[in-house]
Amino acid sequence: MAHGRARVKAFAVGKMFKLISNDHPAMIMFYLKTQCGFRETSAHHLSGPGGGPIVTTPVTAEKLRSLSKPELETLLQLMDRISG
Repeated sequence: MAHGRARVKAFAVGKMFKLISNDHPAMIMFYLKTQCGFRETSAHHLSGPGGGPIVTTPVTAEKLRSLSKPELETLLQLMDRISG
């Protein structure tokens, strides 16, 4: 059983290297990702003014209750507009 698996593995590796040597882009990327540690990543760093921290203010239920009905409606409209 082990001999059969080794033969299949050798066959597959041979096919993979043949595709790589024929400039097959997907196989090249597969090899780089699985054998060379390549990763497709991106990083996004957000900051406030001057590169400082982003200042946030918690919104509490008490603060929301202090708003008038027209203020709450305006707030909901603005939130709908910015949320897409």
